[in-house]
Amino acid sequence: MRKQHYLPAVLACLLTLPTSLLAANDETAPSLPTDPAIFAHINDSTVSHEMFTFLLKSREHDDMAEMTETTTSNERKAQVTRDIILTTLLAEQARQSNLHQSEQFRLEKELFEQTLLAQLYVQQKMKSVDIDEAMIRQRYAEQPAQTLYRFNIWETADAEVAKHALSALQQPGSSLPSGSLNAIETPWLSGTDIDPDVHEQVRPLGVDDFVDAPIYQDGIWKVVQLIDKRSLPRQSYAEEREAIKADMVAEQLDALFESLLSEASIAINEAYTTHPEQP
Repeated sequence: MRKQHYLPAVLACLLTLPTSLLAANDETAPSLPTDPAIFAHINDSTVSHEMFTFLLKSREHDDMAEMTETTTSNERKAQVTRDIILTTLLAEQARQSNLHQSEQFRLEKELFEQTLLAQLYVQQKMKSVDIDEAMIRQRYAEQPAQTLYRFNIWETADAEVAKHALSALQQPGSSLPSGSLNAIETPWLSGTDIDPDVHEQVRPLGVDDFVDAPIYQDGIWKVVQLIDKRSLPRQSYAEEREAIKADMVAEQLDALFESLLSEASIAINEAYTTHPEQP
């Protein structure tokens, strides 16, 4: 879960302003801060050195994650300085317009606080997850070779049409039933591109075989035929290790989420809840 930059992307254009335009007017400039805890005085606002350091480290972390090597330390500090100044000035303007008292601000702030706390907690739990090297190697050994598939798919919103279409397609020379049938030939798909339940059904198929029964997905019935299948060579352990470890960490987090949901006391106002229709 990547951190978001301090300023939204829509403000990025402001950051291209020359540094000279950001200099305070000499006649109104506040006194230079001498307290090491203070980074800057901006009009009536004070920005802490702690905030500057936090944002700087966040940018360094993002640059490392994105393998960015073109930004020097001084350039990054200058960018962070401009960000803080512009953010502070824009926030001042927002307060003068009483946006901080609006209902939207209250709701956005409440949602942001909840989301931020959730993200911080997940980050904390991710750091505490210990995946043993032997467990990663075992998972690697258990993984099947990756297989690519291509399918013919016939789609219809009518379950009976789908059943009759499957029967007809399995008998050469039979005519397809009347009704709306949309025929699709897919590109190559890997197992991860396919719904896990569907993958279990298509994995044992041979070329030209059909799935035994139409598959229902998103309000559509699908008759599925495998038309080609190709196995790919396994990648080395070194190439797959990090991806396998990330999957194992995600599995532990999913187990945590399910535990929290199962143990929580939840009561939702039925007046505001829409239950999806079952097929």
